[in-house]
Amino acid sequence: MAQPSSSAVRASLRLSCVLHFQQSVGSSAEVLDAAFSDIYEPLLELVRSSSRLRVNLYFSGVILQHAKAHRSDFLTSLRSLVGDGRIELLGGGFHDPLLASIPERDALAQLQASRQFLKQSVGKAAQGAWLCLRAWDPRLPVVLARAGVRYTLLDDAQFVLAGLHPDEIWGHYTTERAGHPISVFPMRSAIAQAVESSAPEELRDLLAGLGRQEAGRRTAEAGRLEVFAGDGAGLLASGRLQAFFDLLENDLPWVKTQLLSQAWAQSPSRGRLYLSLGARPDLRNWSLPASAVGRRRSLIRQMESEGSLEDVQRLVGGVLWSNFLVKYPEANRLHKRMLRVSYKVDRLRALAKRKRQAEPGSPGAGDLVAVARDACDALFRAQNHDVYWHAGSSHLGIYDPVHRRRAFCDLLEAERLVDEAVNDPANSGWVAGTADNDADGHDEVNVRSPHFQALVHPVEGGTLSELDLRQPGIALQSSFSGGEEPVQRRLEGTEVCLVFDDVAQDAAGDGSSGSPDHADWTHALPRGAFQDHFLGPETTLASFARRQFRDLGDFASHPFEVMKIVAPEASDEMSAAGCVTVGRSGVVEDTDQSLLLRIEKTFRFEVGRPRLDVLHEIHNRSRDSARAWHALEWTFGLPSGNPEAVVLRREDDADGDELALTNGPVDLGSLAWFEWVDRDAGLSLVFELERPLGVWWMPVMTPVEMPDSSREIVQGNTLLFHSPADVWGEEALRLRLRVDFLWAT
Repeated sequence: MAQPSSSAVRASLRLSCVLHFQQSVGSSAEVLDAAFSDIYEPLLELVRSSSRLRVNLYFSGVILQHAKAHRSDFLTSLRSLVGDGRIELLGGGFHDPLLASIPERDALAQLQASRQFLKQSVGKAAQGAWLCLRAWDPRLPVVLARAGVRYTLLDDAQFVLAGLHPDEIWGHYTTERAGHPISVFPMRSAIAQAVESSAPEELRDLLAGLGRQEAGRRTAEAGRLEVFAGDGAGLLASGRLQAFFDLLENDLPWVKTQLLSQAWAQSPSRGRLYLSLGARPDLRNWSLPASAVGRRRSLIRQMESEGSLEDVQRLVGGVLWSNFLVKYPEANRLHKRMLRVSYKVDRLRALAKRKRQAEPGSPGAGDLVAVARDACDALFRAQNHDVYWHAGSSHLGIYDPVHRRRAFCDLLEAERLVDEAVNDPANSGWVAGTADNDADGHDEVNVRSPHFQALVHPVEGGTLSELDLRQPGIALQSSFSGGEEPVQRRLEGTEVCLVFDDVAQDAAGDGSSGSPDHADWTHALPRGAFQDHFLGPETTLASFARRQFRDLGDFASHPFEVMKIVAPEASDEMSAAGCVTVGRSGVVEDTDQSLLLRIEKTFRFEVGRPRLDVLHEIHNRSRDSARAWHALEWTFGLPSGNPEAVVLRREDDADGDELALTNGPVDLGSLAWFEWVDRDAGLSLVFELERPLGVWWMPVMTPVEMPDSSREIVQGNTLLFHSPADVWGEEALRLRLRVDFLWAT
């Protein structure tokens, strides 16, 4: 296709190219070395080979730290290209947090850590900052400005939502909060899409259209600036980046690539505006409940038929990243746990600062500062955004047990460092209190002792939402139930529907029942630690493992009340234990009966040894006898992250006989004693029951969509203790479950 004539393009188009590169916290040295050999080093050679090319790059802290430790030549080359004005490095949160989702003090510290690292390593502190997922919060200008950041970048969709016409979105704008201004460059989504998927001719036409100076346009607008941003690793691997750079070098002499710092200095702000909460547009469907996604799809089809879709999408509704914390309770619990740890680390930082000021140069002050630095580093790693969201096959996120385990380990490490440094009372005794730890409007009971840290959650069925073994640093409640996700499946014509869900059917599409293809939603009932179920008589091991069972009671996820919190008595130091008791009166109802029952659960945490007793009582609140099938569920994670390492041993098994989690689900029969083992973690849980109960054991599986297929991931495991509950009128059925925790030292 012919190149546009000089009369059509009388002024050059300025283009800032931004490539971002990220690696997950915990990536192995082998993975990082391969990335340097295959991606990062070839990228620098590509830039060096072009005399005209100017590129803005963002590297996450994991990449930079690996370069400093193992790839010093890379940093030397990077320093040379930065010094020559060929490359500009963007800063950001050092360990890729979503800045708006962490405390301001941590966001400021991570931004400053990134600037300091770049200044020391390549000789120039970053003036701009990359925002992970382009997640924006109107409060961010304050922390960005305080960190020395002058500009950042957001999707052009954010500017449309602020009221701008697409033709007005170029250059950079100014936004502010409380008098702290920051410049924001809009990233042109059309350029990114063309670079990723269009033919060179289409990309050339697009750039020509953006650079064309029409008659009557002001001279100031003739050299308009556009910003392209893309995933550097993906573009380089596909060959698209090489093709794009070749196009700029050989076919588009009127396009001048420019560093953002130059563009910011040379171009005046196009005005002040205020941007609403938002994030990467493609996250919308993944951040919403599946039923809302279905309604949205139906509305889109309607707007498409009316021809109004494009205008509505431009002007209505941004993406609120925080909705991921609503959709995935496990992500919210992890996020709020991170916030609690942040407050503790901040207190340690303040203590270290005071001690350094009071005792300058003393070894004790220096040691405390070093501990605070290590605790901050562990906390910042746990703030990496990877684990708090999900986007199908493109990003497993919260579905990835490796990410969750890494985040929990980092948080526990940060807490351990703080607790040891400040001689926390829980290191030698029992501490308990109530607070709204997960920001749901209801208080939970926080229990801490030398061996345990637990969170009793009355509102969520009186369960343990957290149970940590403090000494080995293991978070047991790290399993994941899965969320409602829109997935495509093809009906074979042999399915049997046990439950009709009108919402799901409406969300599936246009309501026609004859179409063989429709959207289905995977959904998992909530799981918990010591959660009460009353099972329908048709329930089987297989149906319970699939979470396809009737729960006749209203105890599993409905609120309990905190009845009492009892501190341990000091008379017997070894067996002294603190207790938390919760209770609820509820109904168990089937077609032929309605039972009024009360359940009371006492969690007894021993102080002198790692032992937990669960004392369970079912009270019949009527004069008639009550008969039901009761089950007590404990779902917990895999401490080592390796399901192949998890086995179970029964008392009567022959020597060496073990059951493997990966062979489940399995009916263990009636047991009064068994041992659960994670070999790789060196952890053993020994269970004792005061009377034999039926025990089912099963892996927790969630389906995940991969680029070319789907597979299931083992997220944790469930133990179900079940038995017929036959309680005479106004009497109680009692159960005692004891768990001893043993680990290799």
